[in-house]
Amino acid sequence: MGKLVESGVLKTYLDKACPVYNYGICPYKDSLETNAWGFVWDASSPLNKTGGWEANRKEYIHIISDIISRPKYWPFLMFKSGEATLRELVLINIDGLFELPWVKYLKDSPPYENVSKYYPHELNELASSKQNVNALDIKFMDSVYFIVFIVALLIVILLIGVTPKNFQIISVIFLLILVVLNAFTTATFANVLTRLNSRVIWLIPVVSSIYIYEYLMVRLKLSPILPMKKDMY
Repeated sequence: MGKLVESGVLKTYLDKACPVYNYGICPYKDSLETNAWGFVWDASSPLNKTGGWEANRKEYIHIISDIISRPKYWPFLMFKSGEATLRELVLINIDGLFELPWVKYLKDSPPYENVSKYYPHELNELASSKQNVNALDIKFMDSVYFIVFIVALLIVILLIGVTPKNFQIISVIFLLILVVLNAFTTATFANVLTRLNSRVIWLIPVVSSIYIYEYLMVRLKLSPILPMKKDMY
């Protein structure tokens, strides 16, 4: 539902469905959030104003089922999914949200409430943490992250002709499928957020490390640490 809100599909659907079904969310159809996380977490969102997840489960399941069962919405859903996937794929930073100076997880925030409930002795540490006093240098870490990613990508390109051919093909294809599948899944059913792509994009430096290892084995004429059968290549 959050993603349908973010994509604009829900508003289009409700404009036509509300006169027929009179959903509980209908009074809020002209003031829906612009993003999925706001719809799910914001205390003033229609979801939370009407009782939360469990109270709306039956209605939301009916809405989702009705939308995906109508072919006229399929092109729009596919377009939004493809667009969101492409936007997700280019996000490689840690998390842009932490760069905003007003983002703090103190009173009335879900992290604070749960720490207060289960680990009350840690509240002082939470309040004085670098994240909550804006001392966490995310921009520097993002710069390092970006440099490592570019260097790793260049290494993969430069050394791809040195390592055994079958290994190259299998590893690169598997990596691309995994990264694209992650971007498609998260962008289609959740959000377009930096952290959702950066959590898997580090696999490129991993493959880069493997290529360096294979390259050194070839140049130094050494046996791999973990011997492999010849027919594997």
